[in-house]
Order: sequence, then C-alpha cells, then structure tokens
Amino acid sequence: MAESVLNSPDLKDLEEEELWDLINDNRHAISLGVRPCVLIPYLRQARVLTDLDEDEILTCFNFTNRGHMLDLLRAQGHNGAMALLESLMIHYPALYTRITGRQPSIEPSGFSGLINYNELTEYLVHAVSSMQTELQVARHEASRLQGRCCQLEGKLEQAQQNNEELSQMQGEHAQLVPNLCLINHYVSRASAPPFLMRSRPQALRITGRVLTVFFQGEMLFNQIQVIGGNKTGVFVHHVTEGSSAYNTGISPGSQILQLRYEREQRAVKMVLEDTTMEEALWALGQVQGPCNITLRPSQDAYENLLQQLKNGEVMSGDSFYIRVNMTMPRDAAGTLAVKCNDIVHVTDTHHSNDGSWWASHVHPCHLEDLMSGALPNYYRAQRLLIRALEDMTYPRKAQRKVRVHQKSFSLVGDGCVPSRCVTLMPYTLVSPRFPPICRPVLLLPTLLGRVLHKRLAEQEGYQLCEPELLMASEHASQMQKGEILEECDSKTPLCYTLQGVEKIMKRGTHCVLPLGLDCVRRLHRAEIFPIIIYIMSTERSLRRFRHKLRQNVLTESQVLECSCSEEPLLDKLPCLYQSIPPESWHDSTTLIDTLKTVVSEEQQKIVWVEPSPRMI
Repeated sequence: MAESVLNSPDLKDLEEEELWDLINDNRHAISLGVRPCVLIPYLRQARVLTDLDEDEILTCFNFTNRGHMLDLLRAQGHNGAMALLESLMIHYPALYTRITGRQPSIEPSGFSGLINYNELTEYLVHAVSSMQTELQVARHEASRLQGRCCQLEGKLEQAQQNNEELSQMQGEHAQLVPNLCLINHYVSRASAPPFLMRSRPQALRITGRVLTVFFQGEMLFNQIQVIGGNKTGVFVHHVTEGSSAYNTGISPGSQILQLRYEREQRAVKMVLEDTTMEEALWALGQVQGPCNITLRPSQDAYENLLQQLKNGEVMSGDSFYIRVNMTMPRDAAGTLAVKCNDIVHVTDTHHSNDGSWWASHVHPCHLEDLMSGALPNYYRAQRLLIRALEDMTYPRKAQRKVRVHQKSFSLVGDGCVPSRCVTLMPYTLVSPRFPPICRPVLLLPTLLGRVLHKRLAEQEGYQLCEPELLMASEHASQMQKGEILEECDSKTPLCYTLQGVEKIMKRGTHCVLPLGLDCVRRLHRAEIFPIIIYIMSTERSLRRFRHKLRQNVLTESQVLECSCSEEPLLDKLPCLYQSIPPESWHDSTTLIDTLKTVVSEEQQKIVWVEPSPRMI
C-alpha cells in the first residue's frame, strides 16, 4: 500500500476509502503508539472534532476503547483522514512514514488546507517551540543523570573499600537470619513510635499508625463485625472470641483500610478506606482463606461514630448524593417514591438484608433532608430498570410498578462492543455546588436562542456576552488553557472567552450566552455553572415567532430541525436543565417573562454536578 501512495501525486488526490484503508491497516499501531491529547489540538483546529468529542476520546482512552478517536474521525470522511495524517506528520513523523510511505514535510503546500495559512503557521511554530523545549528538558535531564552517574561511581569505589568490613560481619549476620526473617514477616517499617498489640498467638509489634496483619480469614465475615461507611470509614466493631482475627490481636476501633487475599488462584486487593457499608460487607464476604488486612487505630473517630449512632444523629457512616434516572412509585412496603431527575441523599446502604438503602429527598435550595424511606440499592434498581425496558420492547399484559421514560435512564456503551451490550444506570453519583453569584443563562435550541438573546439581555439584571478581539498570541494561549468558549468565525479573531463571562458575573448580572452546548463543560471546568433552559418547540408554537424568525433569516422548519438535533445532547450534559413547554407562553413577551421566572428559581437552587471524566 505504501508503494502505491508514493506513485500518487498527492495524498489529497486519494479517495476517502483509499486514505482510510491506509489508516486502518495501521490502526493497532496508531491506537497503541499515539497519545490523543497530543493530536487533539490540531484536530480541533482543523474542525473535525468538537469539545464533546474530546471529552469522549479522553474518557475512552482512560478505560478500554483506545480507538474511539479513529471512529469519530472516520465519520468525518476525507477531511477526518487528512487531518489525522497531517497531525501524525507533525507529531509522529516515523508513524506517518510507516502509514503513507512518504517522508514528513512541514511545507505549507504539503497540507490539505483544512487550516488556513496563518493558523497553520502559528500552530507549526508552537509545535516546533514545544519540541525544542522538550529537547532542552531532555538534555538537562541527561546532564543531571551524567552527574548522578559520577556520584554513584564514587560511592561504588567507597563501597568496594568497605567490602572487607562487610565480609567480617557475614558470620554475625548468618546467626541473626532466623530472627530477622521472623521480625520482617510482621514488622512494618515507619518512623512513628512503636505501638504494641496485646500478647496473643501471632500478636504483632508495629511501627507507625498503620498495621498489616496476616491470618487465616476463613469466613472472615463471621469473625468480625463492622460499622461505618464512605463518610466516616469502616471500623471493626466486634471480634468473635477464639477466632483467627481475635487471636491475631484485631480489636474494635481499628479502621479497615485494605484487604488482600487470593481467590481462584488470583491475587485480589480491595481498598475500603472510603467505601460504603454495603461494599465493605460484600468485600469481607469474599474472603475465604488466608488474607492480609491493613488497619489504622482510630479510636476517637470510632467512638464519635458510636455516639452519633446512639443519639440518632446518623443511621450509619454512609453519606452521598445520587440523581435518580427512573421513576418508582411508593408501594405498600413504604418504599420512597422517586421520579426521574430527583436528587436523593443516601445515609445507609445496608438498611435491610433485602438490598435496600435508606435515603431522603433533598430540599432544592439547601442541603436539608426531607421525606425519607427505603430505596432499592443499585443492583436491585438496575434489575427493575432492565425489566421495565423489556416491557417497553416486548409489551406484556402484566403491569409493572416502574415507569421508564425515554429520558429516564442512561445507556452507556463501549465503542468496541455491539450496541446491544450496554450498562444501565438507575442512579448517577452527583455532588452539590453553590454558585455565589449570578449564573450565566444558556438558551436552547440555539437558533431560537439567537432570536431571544438580545430581547432577554434588555431586561434588568441581564447582559449579553460579547465576543472579544484577540491577538494571535492571546488566541493561542487562551486556546491552550481552554479559556476560549467559542469562536465567532474561523476567518476572524473574534472569540467568546471565559474572562468575558466572569467580568459580567462579577457585576452581579446574569450573562446571556449566545453559544452552543460545547461551552457547558468548559464553563464547568472553571467552576461556572450556567442555567440551561430548553424551550420546547412545535409548529404551532413557532407560528407565534414567524415575524421574529424572518427578521433573523430563519424558518420554522430550521428551528424544529435544530431542536430535534440538540435535544438528545442535553442528556449527555453533566448537570440538569430546565424545559419550558410550548403551552406555557403565547407570545414573545410572555416567553421572556417565563424565562425570567425560571432563571430566578434556578438561581436559588443547588447545582448538582456529575464527576468530571478527567478525574476518573
């Protein structure tokens, strides 16, 4: 294939399928040898990847699907292939030659024109500068290592001089070996004063405040009882007298940090430092033989938890928040009624042996627990969700108690497996944020927002975000830092920046964002949480805007098409959004009033955010 490429006048002249045949022939080498974070800046500048694409690629690369970037670029056709090959030519020249059979060249004529000449020149200068910096760092590191090598050679000579003294100690060392082996088996080396366990068979002398104990852990679940959870830690509460754990010296008040054991001839390691009570009990139940258990004496924290449990201040050591992705009504057993997008505070993951949590609804404006009740744990809820989906796919006569809407659950698939192999998520872990000042406002769909932005910005307490004119160096710097929210036009240096939004927010004013969905994750990284409002549209409701649409050179069908394409993307956001139904307004004036009411209500609420993919 490489020989045929050499005989062709230019890569740009190859057909789309020919280019992708070259790439797919080397797919394995690209997936293993290329770091997506190196190529993404060029691919973003060539406009073959979006911000959401970048997040998906980095998330997949951290887990299993390293070829997800190629799948996204394949959807871009000829441009995706050319952008990939050009980025490889700059950053991975040897791999580029292997794929194309050509020698890399940074002459502008050798590029496809996906990036204009000025932007390409600036990118190449920046890339060369980065490579020179890396080369300088490598040379400095080589010099440092050479100096270190000289020092080690001197120490080696000194060690050789001391060899005679060491040989004299070998006889004494041979006598101490049996004792040393016994001590090294039990002693953990640390710098704090020693802590003595009580004298029993296999009792240990440990240094520091962490102890690793080895003992026979058959039916470990029956040897020790635990209390606690993810908030407080998991503590030993009771040890069965006469058990291996008891004879080893394990006593109440020790926090369990880690378990290590073998299962089916495989080494297993479980970290329990911040696990829930449910997870800790499951982990202890897995131990059926010899194990190492790492403990930290935490008597004060243990006694504090006991006092809180006695006073009824807490139900366990668990405490975390979830967003519910399904609807479950209250039943005769007193199960907590929840609906899609409810925020729930889980305070006990081992409420009963049937797999129930104890949870409470949360006040929308402050962290106050409201109505409480039992809730199916993650695994039970997942089975209910699967059953409900089966009923949707293959309707049955029997009615189910779980109602699932099209947007009431999340389907997370792996790009390397068939689409039917998915993971259902009945709950999503979230954490609270408390924005201290006025939050920005993002109106969707974007085409309808374009009609309403200026009108909303004319209201008191609102201001439209304006683009800024950036110099080439400023643009490159802010682009690298992720501070550019959106570019007005690739041919002009006008951009919407993070600083522009912050400047308006500091005045105590809502910043109206004339942007798309890509800006949301960029704002979240800066701890700015916009109020996202989706205006549901129908042909009938858009007739009320016919005059406004024509003024903006838009048609009703264009707005409906934009609405249909953007609505599925809303469920991929790391936060909730508010919808305005079409029947709630009858003209532009009432719609603006409705928007102001929604913004006022949302500003008072807690913002619940999913964990960032970059932190996984």
